Amino acid sequence: MLRVQETQTVAEGECHLSTLSDGRRQSREFQIRATPLEIGREPFIIFVFQDISSEKRRQALEQVFFHDIRNLLGGLSGFGELMSLRSGDRAAETIVRLSRLIKGEVDAQALLARAEAGDFEADCQRFPTEALVRDVSEVFQEHPVSKGRTLKLELLGPRDLQTDRVVVARILVNMVKNAFEATPSGGEVLLRVAPSDGGVRFTVSNPGAMEPDVASRVFERTFTTKNQPVRGLGTYSMRLLAEGFLGARVSFTSTNEEGTSFFLDLPDQSPVGS
Repeated sequence: MLRVQETQTVAEGECHLSTLSDGRRQSREFQIRATPLEIGREPFIIFVFQDISSEKRRQALEQVFFHDIRNLLGGLSGFGELMSLRSGDRAAETIVRLSRLIKGEVDAQALLARAEAGDFEADCQRFPTEALVRDVSEVFQEHPVSKGRTLKLELLGPRDLQTDRVVVARILVNMVKNAFEATPSGGEVLLRVAPSDGGVRFTVSNPGAMEPDVASRVFERTFTTKNQPVRGLGTYSMRLLAEGFLGARVSFTSTNEEGTSFFLDLPDQSPVGS
């Protein structure tokens, strides 16, 4: 309060309050904003308390869930690997691959939650784009969405890139997954990597075209063309992660003649804010 009075600037922070009502103790978290105000030459400070208890509980539950589910998946994968080594059982190998797929989805949701909360910093490292494309391709070797469809890879010149490999892989996995979902059985999805001015362009293409009303809303947070609840985070997360943390750009084109292509233009430089 003294700092607000002395500097005449707005101050924000969080606090924890415990209350006792009818013998029941409750704990709540608040976001507090203190704003200086002068009325008739008399100084006042306006305090605004925003109850963020529900958000804090959700964050805590998310952290516990992600931690526990990762541990369980690690145990399942390890058990499957042990079974595979002892017997060479293909079912055990399938368990390992599927547990890795599930872990990838869990990690993706954890990454998105951290990015939306602003609790994320990109880890900038140099790596070959060829290895990255291989990682993305392996994800879809056993993925149900790729059943009956083909992923074609085009690497137009090898190149190293300095950025966050995990985030880029997640963006590309979302792009390829969406392309597979829009591709009929027997169809092909193309993942192309090509040098661009000062960086690399990743292109993911499928033969289908989006309707204009779909194209205009494709990056909205919960917009989806699928008849299922709580969808529509794939394309939203692409732009959030790429433009918010990598200094990259996500765009797309969609025509009846050339199908749909999503582009990730990634500069070869350190992430935003580093």
